[in-house]
Amino acid sequence: MMVARWMTWLVLGAAPLACAAQALSDRVDILKDSYFGLNVGKANYKFRNPSGPTVDRFCNVGTVDCRKDPIGWKLTAGYMIWRFFGIEATAFNMGQAHDKSDLGGGNVLEQKVQIRGFGLSAVGAIPLGPVSLNARAGLAASTLVRKDR
Repeated sequence: MMVARWMTWLVLGAAPLACAAQALSDRVDILKDSYFGLNVGKANYKFRNPSGPTVDRFCNVGTVDCRKDPIGWKLTAGYMIWRFFGIEATAFNMGQAHDKSDLGGGNVLEQKVQIRGFGLSAVGAIPLGPVSLNARAGLAASTLVRKDR
């Protein structure tokens, strides 16, 4: 378990380096103004029950097994159509959280929750020497899947 946690932090520390990748080759014109990114991190699922007391936790009081902070990812690909304007597509998955609770009398409730989605954005860029200032505006769609057993 300790090795898995250490590897998670190692991946999280290296993620910004992977996100900095720009064009793969100057020889390939279509990839010249393209960029790609991969983000990896821990999600933190929280649950608010609108009909009951407001509790900001995913796992129930009688929880036997709980995993509310799975590893999630986001993949990004973009293309700068002009020097100051481009488009970007994003796909993400926040991992699968689960909660296994003992309801008493031999009854066990197991819940699994997963959020995933995609997005499309317009990107504006202002080059400032070796770096650029970026702004994004777009739409995203996500799906929450909950399974009870």
